[in-house]
Amino acid sequence: MTTQTQTQTTFEPGVIAPVLTIKDGRVVANSRDVAIAFGKRHADVLRAIEDLECSREFTERNFALSAYRDSTGRELRAYDLTRDGFVFLVMGFTGREAAKFKEAYILAFNRMEEELRQMGLAVHDLDGEDLTAWGLPLRKVDTASRLISTALRVYGPDAARRLWEKDKSLPNLRRFSIERLVETPEDDSAGCLRHLLRIEARSGMTIGQMLDLAMRDSAAAGSLRDFGIILDPGIHKGYVAFADSHPFLRGAFAGTQWAGAWRRALLLLLGAKATNKKLIFAGQSSLAVLVPKEAILNLRHGSPLN
Repeated sequence: MTTQTQTQTTFEPGVIAPVLTIKDGRVVANSRDVAIAFGKRHADVLRAIEDLECSREFTERNFALSAYRDSTGRELRAYDLTRDGFVFLVMGFTGREAAKFKEAYILAFNRMEEELRQMGLAVHDLDGEDLTAWGLPLRKVDTASRLISTALRVYGPDAARRLWEKDKSLPNLRRFSIERLVETPEDDSAGCLRHLLRIEARSGMTIGQMLDLAMRDSAAAGSLRDFGIILDPGIHKGYVAFADSHPFLRGAFAGTQWAGAWRRALLLLLGAKATNKKLIFAGQSSLAVLVPKEAILNLRHGSPLN
């Protein structure tokens, strides 16, 4: 069965529209469509695929050679990429726009695979239909494992854990596999900051959006103290201070691997350092971690953080 479906996401209506195809019960993206989406020459995408340093087994499972005819009738090569193959390839694509398309494609893969499951169609071919793990069909566990693996690579351990735990039919693996992903706060220091920046603060604005505004408007910077955050504190120009102890931050990190330990994670960010004197955060004082504003801007706009 081969079906082509275009999926529109909600990031920027009319702009981001990943094109995916169902072939032999698997959802794939064609290298030509990926090139168009990311604004790259198809020849460069082909070269990037063929230069990937992955195992032969991974290549055979996730990159299938295909062909198409151009306007002159020539038969040219392309590749069909599974979700894992797509993620492996686009990890090297950087920039703010690239980040949007990565997320849009991952969401589109998830939606189409879910539609296949709801129709009772196999997403991944597995031998041994009667095999089980933790009392569940092996197909279900395999599919969930692939989802969490993708979330881990793209969004970090906290997102992977949350994705697994969202499906209440899956076993509670807090003491097993999930714990190995998120053993300590230091496992994902960038994810710690990313998580905080996505937390809603007030009036529908996230902490990240409030920081963006505060960096342009000094009048807006003062309101950050209510959330345990200070922009350019005292002599520490070019830094953002995050309180070691603060009610809002405790709530923001509750239920994550950074609960009560966000200080340890943030200190591992590139250029971060601890204060040796307490700062005043909206009526209470606390020691703090100083994170360079550049690191936050890089994270907000899709560049590597550490």
